[in-house]
Amino acid sequence: MSNYTVLHCHTELSNGTTNIDSVTKYEDYIKRASELGMKAIAITEHGNILSFLKKKECCEKYGLKYIHGIEAYLTETIDTKIRDNYHCCLYARNWEGVKELNKLISNSYNRNDNHFYYTPRILIDDLFKTSDNIIVASACLGGVFNKGNDKVKKRMLDFFIKNKDRCFLEIQHHNVKDQIEYNKYLFKLSQEYGLKLVTNTDTHCLDKKHVKGRDILQRAKNIRFDNEDGWDLTFKSYDELIESYKQQNSLPMFVILEAMENTNRIADMIEEFTMDKSYKYPKLYDNSEDVLKQKINEGVIRTGIDKLPNYETEYLPRIYSELETYKHNGAVDFLLLDENIKTWGREHDIYPGYSRGSCSGSLICYLLGITDVDSVLHKLNFERFMNTERVSLADIDTDWQPNQREAIKDYVYSIEGLYCADIITFNTVALKGSIRDCARALKIDLSIVNDICENINDDNIESYREQYKELFEYVDIVNGTVVSIGTHPCGQVVSPIPLDENMGLLTLATCKNPVTMLNMKEIDSLNYVKLDILGLDNIQIINETCKLAGIERLTPQNVDDNDEAVWQSIKEDTLGIFQWDGSGSYYIKDLFSDETIKRIKEVYPDFRYIDLMACGNGAIRPAGASYRDELAQGIFRDNGHKALNDLLAPTLGYLVYQEQIIAFLNQFCGYTMGEADIVRRGFARFLAC
Repeated sequence: MSNYTVLHCHTELSNGTTNIDSVTKYEDYIKRASELGMKAIAITEHGNILSFLKKKECCEKYGLKYIHGIEAYLTETIDTKIRDNYHCCLYARNWEGVKELNKLISNSYNRNDNHFYYTPRILIDDLFKTSDNIIVASACLGGVFNKGNDKVKKRMLDFFIKNKDRCFLEIQHHNVKDQIEYNKYLFKLSQEYGLKLVTNTDTHCLDKKHVKGRDILQRAKNIRFDNEDGWDLTFKSYDELIESYKQQNSLPMFVILEAMENTNRIADMIEEFTMDKSYKYPKLYDNSEDVLKQKINEGVIRTGIDKLPNYETEYLPRIYSELETYKHNGAVDFLLLDENIKTWGREHDIYPGYSRGSCSGSLICYLLGITDVDSVLHKLNFERFMNTERVSLADIDTDWQPNQREAIKDYVYSIEGLYCADIITFNTVALKGSIRDCARALKIDLSIVNDICENINDDNIESYREQYKELFEYVDIVNGTVVSIGTHPCGQVVSPIPLDENMGLLTLATCKNPVTMLNMKEIDSLNYVKLDILGLDNIQIINETCKLAGIERLTPQNVDDNDEAVWQSIKEDTLGIFQWDGSGSYYIKDLFSDETIKRIKEVYPDFRYIDLMACGNGAIRPAGASYRDELAQGIFRDNGHKALNDLLAPTLGYLVYQEQIIAFLNQFCGYTMGEADIVRRGFARFLAC
């Protein structure tokens, strides 16, 4: 034996349950463990398994085995509100253990039956019911064997004796009287009943600098843990841990060494597991494909496209092509889910926005009522939304009236067969906040602090870092630390499989719905369906104004989008026009000026105001700077090629939309539309960097 396994360790994500428990990020620990030649590690947050997928991936990045664990809180009863909250470390031996542990933790957050009382708590009786897939360690001085009364100690001891192959008594190295006496007590129990000891470190900080950073942030938030005096919370190498036990001198060294080796034995008991990354489309119907075809046929009749002269030549081939793509990509059930939600909304006088994003290019979405945009009429391509060359999870964002958005969310939660949750967000300390917190602790003059905070930016931060080395040494530790958790304003997961056991759920006092323990990127990487139920004031204004005026709700089908009087009104005042009621209000006056309109009509007789506004919407964004002024003057860019000029005519010869990239690669380079979209995505990623 030349090493041990860290099995009791807290990161900044413990702050999601407790108050500023750590300022160290999980990657710091994992990287350090790898440097020390350790083979595995368990991150045991207080009461949560936040971002466990990212922790697992980080372990794999550094060549360590990931151990799925938690420092849980136990309670004797939920019938009455008692704040016993005994600590206990739990580890999953395999994937079945992961699901079992996740479900235990999710249940511990139930605020309706007293499971959650100050902290999320697991009933001791439920711990006793766990399978052999869960390994148990008695944890710190906050555990049953130190805090409990004689009755609960006896019950816990009986459980350990009956399950001695998976239960361990946890000694620690902290050189304080209580810990020394506790170690001796646990050693006595181990000798008397043949129980195994394990040495866990209860690590909260990477090193002494992180100890001070933690102390700084705690003081800034008026937090203090009274029972930590004399504790050594830093990450320990094998030799450092042995030296700590020598100084503590609580137990014979052969006992310590055996307890250290037991950390490795626990690691060896753990089976590695993989996460399911298949597409998790909720399924509402047994015969989904037949239902979709029926709804498409109904949509053809409702929209009247079968009466159009180009129905046979354009619409029908487009329907068949899109349908085959949806089937190929396994997205039929997703379409039916979105259709179901919007149909329910309309039936209850709640109307969504007309469309948002690339789904506007889908004719089938129009026929199902998912969008109000006829993609054939408006010459929009489908392949940016979905194609057979790039099979990706379907995603449709939808705008709703802000005052009705919760009703839509409630309906989604009520759909039978769906498992739903809101998506977690992490609230962190910002740079200027960390500067002020650290400067206060270091007693730096307030005038200096104000000067730094008022003037610091990306260009000069290094000069400040050089000038105030000690300050920024701790700023860099504290900055970005998670201090609390919240929920995404519009994100909601809908799943065909239980979320409590597959990702873990928690609750918040500020949210009536369950909340995921995985963040947005983790959820995306596991290919769960995520609904963005957005609130947009404009939609509410339109819908409610139509009601008050006693007229039919305005849609792209029943308005004249070339009514010059309306466009002149918009030019005069863009208040309430989505994305145009800020600085864009100045730009639109030039873009819609009589001189500009006249020049455009001379070059492009098929000009439409709606096309110009859409083009202008691209121009007012940062990427439109290269053509913004010329567009506002109606100057057509001659690209030196008639066919290319014809392709870009609606945008005056400028390349404005990513759809135009797809069309160019298809028409000029021979790419299929799907292949062109793959290249387009590469462009988009490059531009985002």
